[in-house]
Amino acid sequence: METAVSPLTTHKCEECGLVFSTKSNLTRHVRIHGDKAHHCSTCGKEFTLKQNLDRHTKVHVHPKIPHYKSGEALLQCTSAAKAVSSTEDKTEVDPIWQDVSTAEKEAKRLGKELWCANIVLSFGKYAGQHFKWLLENDVGYVVWLLDEFKAAGESIPVLRWQKERLLELVEAFPSIMVHIHKREKKRKEKQQLQTDYVEDAELLALAGMFDMSIACVCVCLCRCAFTSTHL
Repeated sequence: METAVSPLTTHKCEECGLVFSTKSNLTRHVRIHGDKAHHCSTCGKEFTLKQNLDRHTKVHVHPKIPHYKSGEALLQCTSAAKAVSSTEDKTEVDPIWQDVSTAEKEAKRLGKELWCANIVLSFGKYAGQHFKWLLENDVGYVVWLLDEFKAAGESIPVLRWQKERLLELVEAFPSIMVHIHKREKKRKEKQQLQTDYVEDAELLALAGMFDMSIACVCVCLCRCAFTSTHL
C-alpha cells in the first residue's frame, strides 16, 4: 500500500517533478539525471550511479544454465558449442591464461563475484572459451571433465588449477552437481562390482585348488589300497 506524501513536503525534483519525503532521498534521486559516468565494459551500457553498474554487471557474470527439467541442467551441447568444437581454426589462448598467477589476477580483475567464471580454458576442444560460456553451452562436457578429474586427478599444475577452479564454480550450481554425483555413484558401484568379481574369482581358484588336493589324496589312498591287496 502506497503511503501518501504530506502536502507540506517541499523536496521536489525539478527535472521530473517527483516528490520525496526527505532531502536525502531527493539528493540520491537527482543523480539519475546527471552524467552517466559509469560504463559497463562488457556491453557498453551507461549508469549514473556506481551501485547500479555493480548490480548490472552481475548479469554478465552469472551463467545462464540451460535446464531440461527442474533441478537438473541440460547435458546436450548447444549449436554454438558444436560450431566451436568442429572448427579447424581454433582460438589462440592468451598466454596470460596459461600461468596460474596471471590467470587468477586477470579473472579477479574482470569480476570479483564468481570470478572463476571469467577464467579462460587453455586446453581441450573448447580452448579459448571462458568458464561462463562453457556452463551455458556444454554442461555435459563439464560434467564429464570434472568426473574424470575427481577420479584420476591432474598432474599438470596449470590444468589442475583450472579444473579445481571450474569445480569450485560448478559447486555453486546444484543442477550441474547432481549429474556429477550420479556419475561418481555409478563409478563407485562399478569399482565395487569389479572388486567383488576379483574376490569371487580368487575364491573359485582356491576352491579349485582344494578340490585338486582332495582328488590327489583320494588317488594316493587308492594306490595304497591296491598295493596292499597285492602284497
